[in-house]
Amino acid sequence: MSVEAKVDTLLRVVSDCGEDRVPASESQLRERLRDPSVDATARTAADAGLLRSTAAGWTLTSTGRERATSAVRRHRTIEAFLAQVLGVAWTDVHAEACRWERVAGDIVVAKMAQQLRDRAMSPYGGRIPDSDIGPRTTSDRSPSLAEAVRSGPRSVRLVRIGEVLQDDPEQLPRLAAVGCFPGVEVDAAPERDGTRVEAPGGPVHLAQRHAAAVFVEPMP
Repeated sequence: MSVEAKVDTLLRVVSDCGEDRVPASESQLRERLRDPSVDATARTAADAGLLRSTAAGWTLTSTGRERATSAVRRHRTIEAFLAQVLGVAWTDVHAEACRWERVAGDIVVAKMAQQLRDRAMSPYGGRIPDSDIGPRTTSDRSPSLAEAVRSGPRSVRLVRIGEVLQDDPEQLPRLAAVGCFPGVEVDAAPERDGTRVEAPGGPVHLAQRHAAAVFVEPMP
């Protein structure tokens, strides 16, 4: 992968961290990207004025956010194309899009967008930004599943599956097996070490860090 492609991927992940409300720390980026050169890529992006280092981790500059928005739009358009047009399984869409985004040209991605039935949302509930509006960050106040059940059991509608779960090859199959997809209503309850979800296909236990990466709408 070229340096420019690595920078784009890094900026996308930093943007995703902001949307999921987790710090884009060096350890987080290493875990998510599984790339031994990620620290060097971050320094390259910082030298180019795209990233700024803070006590909590990396944050996007205004120029970096513009480029990150483009990278998010590219990635999620490819995800939507793979799911809607090619029928790639929900569990595989994210990983495949990570491969395709490295090689698909802008013309091809624009053609993909024209084929979509739903141009607004990715298969995981993330908004596909248009050319003028960036991806949602902390302004998206949908509570996490962990937050929603903090005071006790309740019914929720799944809104978005965060990138932490998308990057974990073990978790998406677990969610898919019981029907935990965006738009589905489930019953959830806190447990000592996480959250228990009663989904249409049966129960599933989510560790605390995974429950924090599922965003929901509490039901009345």
